[in-house]
Order: sequence, then structure tokens, then C-alpha cells
Amino acid sequence: MHRSTPLRSAIKGGLFGAILIGSTHIWVFKLSYWADRLSMTLLWLGLLGVSSFFYGSVSSCFHGAGKKLYCLPFIWVLAEWARTLGPFANATANLGYSQYLNRPILQLASIGGVSLLSFIIVSVNAVGAFVILGKGSKKTKSILMGLMILLLGLIYTWGLYKLSLSENSSSMLNIGIFQPNHAQQDKLNPSKWKAIRQYYIQKSQDILAQHKLDLLIFPETITPGLNTQDSLFMNSLKDLAKTHHTSILFGTPTQKERLFFNSAVLITHQKISNPQHDKVHLMPFGEYWPVPSILKTPSFGKFISETEYSNGNAISPLTLRDWTFGTLICLESMLPYYSRSYVQQGADLLVCLANVAWFLDSPVAEYHLAMTVLRAVEHQRYLLLASNSGISAVIDSNGRLIQTQPLLTSGVLTAHIPKPSTLSVYTHYGDWLLGLAVCVLLLAYIKGFLRAYRGMYNQI
Repeated sequence: MHRSTPLRSAIKGGLFGAILIGSTHIWVFKLSYWADRLSMTLLWLGLLGVSSFFYGSVSSCFHGAGKKLYCLPFIWVLAEWARTLGPFANATANLGYSQYLNRPILQLASIGGVSLLSFIIVSVNAVGAFVILGKGSKKTKSILMGLMILLLGLIYTWGLYKLSLSENSSSMLNIGIFQPNHAQQDKLNPSKWKAIRQYYIQKSQDILAQHKLDLLIFPETITPGLNTQDSLFMNSLKDLAKTHHTSILFGTPTQKERLFFNSAVLITHQKISNPQHDKVHLMPFGEYWPVPSILKTPSFGKFISETEYSNGNAISPLTLRDWTFGTLICLESMLPYYSRSYVQQGADLLVCLANVAWFLDSPVAEYHLAMTVLRAVEHQRYLLLASNSGISAVIDSNGRLIQTQPLLTSGVLTAHIPKPSTLSVYTHYGDWLLGLAVCVLLLAYIKGFLRAYRGMYNQI
């Protein structure tokens, strides 16, 4: 790529993006259980096309920046950020998420988010490429490699120190997460909704009889029906909340006038009304048809119901006792700006409701877990992940997986959550690295332009 023309660089980058995204999104074909294989193939090819454009742009921009290796990490993080924008936002395969189990390095996310982790990964590889392929002297290469090793050592040492700090809090919240592992085909069968709701009631009785909880959490869309309009179900939950002096949060479709929403509803023992969060960022093809006049032509079977969801209007935290928490529904937890908005509004805790049963035993559940781990570290908040078929988890503010419930199993997680007292650098300043990247690349492009201009002037 270093010796390529701009067009060749773009083509090579596009091919790289197609291979990367194509291999990491093979799980799309798991959806063939719900729709025909041709439609899923078209969806997969669409992902490849969009991704090829982004990674082709990375290569083209790298060429435009004078093929300077120091520019590559900045270009990369800008491209990853761009992939998280718009209705087709997709953060899967962002490099930073690969470090979700590397606890010491992971702590960098509290300073610069997942973008900073991606930046470090690309920087290390850029230095390695220069040492192996660059034209610099052995002394220069040795110094550069030594500095990179020193930097990684300092980051790792700081991360270990941060992990050693204890969390002290005078306020604790006792929580429970119930993972039911209902098969998606059962949830889509209206004749089974009553039995599923009764199962939730029975399990809630068992859980609350064994554990003293302030909050019991169910996953996203416990059934696709309007559960809040089932008076027997709702009264049973309210009675349980009152009897056990607790609150229950669950995912359900809701209706307001003629609009339908994917919502999270909170039932407490203190309030008559039920506060709720309506999902703001909907899943294209899963919850609504983007550009239906064009894209609705292929047959996606019953992947999307006849009634599409509408977007919620705002990100608003819910309150419980002296706690404030942000509720993320599935895709919202994969995009950093929703979590940051919640914490900036005072959220002490992040809760994510999910249902990845659509994807059966694919890697999607682990991809989602990795992203929620980053959200916890970025804002130094516990994150509670409640998923229908897994992976459910209690994640502490440093990204530790305190408890997990494996994929395709049923179970209950309980934990005592300390109330945080500080905000992270990332919560305060957000993606500051992107602003720095824009400045560095503008300087590089201006420098390249001036060099080219002087060359043309000297030839006159």
C-alpha cells in the first residue's frame, strides 16, 4: 500500500475491509432461520459494500497524507468513528473491542474511550511495520521500538494500579438479573405468550423469595405482545414489587396512540405510574425498514413484524431510591454516545436489556458483551447486561466480569452494586482523540499540499 497510487490504495483497503467484515459477520446467515438465504446474502453483501467504502477511504486518506505511518492511527480511529454514525451504524470489528479481556490496557478507555484503544493498537502495528519495512537507520528504529515498549509498559503499570484501587461507597444496590433462555420461535408464537408471562411471574416469586433485591431485571422484549396491556400480568408484577419492597425492570413493546415502541418499563413499589425508556436507536431490518420503497423489495420473511417500531424521543435516566440509572436497549449499548449521555445526566448505573436469541449460537453474544464491557470502563460505572439467551453479565466499573450467565442457558445473577462518586475523563471530554486526529491530519495534508506547490513552482 505504501507504494500504491491513491486509486490502488483505495482498492486494496476496500478488499481488506471486505475480508475483515465478511469474516466477522458470517453470523448474518444465522438469520436465515427467520428469512430466506437470498435476502441474508444480500444483507451480508451490503455490509461488505459499506465496509469496503470505509476501509478504502482509510487507505486513500493515508495516501493523501503523504503515506506517513504516524498518520495511520489517526485516520483509522476517524474511520471507526464514522462507522458508528447514521441508521446503519456498526461498531462490530472496531479494534479496541478486542481488548475487552485485557484488564490493564482496557483502563485507557476511561480516558479516551474505545477509540484510544484502537489508536494504540494501530500505533503499535505502525511502529512494527516501520521497523521491519521502513528505510530508517537501525538506531532510529531501535529508539522508536524502545519508546513504544516503554509506553506500553507505563500503560500496563498504570492499568494494574488502577485495578488495585478499591471502591468505597456508603450506598449499595442489591440487584438480580434473570436470563430465561426462551427460544425465539416460542416468543414469536402468540399462543405461547400467556405461558411465557406466567413463567416470568413464577420465577420472580422464586427469586424474590430467596434474595432481598432492590431491582430485578428481565431482558428485552419478554414477548412481542403489548405486555403492559395484560392486566393480570401487570398486577402480578406490582403485587410482587409491593410485597418484596423491590422494583422490576423489563423490556416490552408499548403503544402510544398509533405508534409502537421498543421500551423498558420500570415497576416500583412506590409509584403508581410506570416510568419507561423508549428505544431511540432502532435496528435497521430488525425493527424498521430503512428506505422501504427500495429495500423492502427482497423477501425477509417474518424478520420484521407487520407493525414497525418508532424511535423514542430522548435519552432520559430512570430513578430508583437515591439512584439514577441509564437504560440501554440492545444496539444502544454498542454505540458510545448513548451511555455518555446518560452518565452526563447523572446516571450512577448502566443497565442493558438485550435479546440476541435471533442469532442462535453465533458469536454475536460475545461481541455484544465486549462492547458493554467498554461502556462500563469508559464511564467508570457498573453495567448490568440482561439478555434473553445470554450472555448476561454483571460488569464492574473497571470492566471485570463479576458474574456471567453462559449463552443458551437459564439462570439468575445477583450482586451488590456500589454507588460511584466520580466521573471519568472520557465522560467529561468524550472523543477528544477525534478532534486531535482532525488537527494532525489537516496539518499533514497542508504540509503535503505546500510541498507539492513548491515542487510545481520550482519547475516553472
